[in-house]
Amino acid sequence: RGGTVDLAFATSPIDETEYDATPCFDNHYIFVASPDYGCDFSHAYSLQELTQFPLILLERKASSRRFLENFFLEHGLKLQPEIELGSHNLLIALARIGLGVAGVTEEFAQSGLIRGVICPLRLKEEIPTRYVAMCTLKKVQPSAATLKFMEYIQDYLRKSPHLANHLIHRSRPHFPRAATMLLLSHTFSPFARPNPAPCAIFRAGFSLRFFKTY
Repeated sequence: RGGTVDLAFATSPIDETEYDATPCFDNHYIFVASPDYGCDFSHAYSLQELTQFPLILLERKASSRRFLENFFLEHGLKLQPEIELGSHNLLIALARIGLGVAGVTEEFAQSGLIRGVICPLRLKEEIPTRYVAMCTLKKVQPSAATLKFMEYIQDYLRKSPHLANHLIHRSRPHFPRAATMLLLSHTFSPFARPNPAPCAIFRAGFSLRFFKTY
């Protein structure tokens, strides 16, 4: 809001009275557990049934946790997690060893899901989809370098709805130099470890600032 950075990648909801936002990709919230955990992966659980499991969630200050709590409250339920953590990777790690059912962002849990070390639970009620957007302040004119970077991202968005997959598999992108960005870590999946994209950004001369917001 102070105009000290050129752009940010943030998860919805976004205050569009202050920011120009370009949606980049969707985020889907799911619940996962170890394949041998004591639940029926073929059963579609209600939200009420889900609250009976020992839940592993992000700490309350995380935006995704607040989003999830509000969703459950809308259905007359209060979340009371067994374990609260500050890292998305730890959620997956503890679910993997059978300590409970973890609430995770599907896009950031692909490695574990593909390898089969965690499995998603089916739900009767659909959790609303969120999205990650590229944001700039309405009252601040972006620098030429930032505009070029935004053009690069928008070009990829036109080519594919899955921007993250492109950035992961492409070689070094030709980013302009000297743009300062604020990247909200663990919301923009190309920068989630272990991803080579940050190296390409650093080589291109960007100054990156990371804040844990989830």
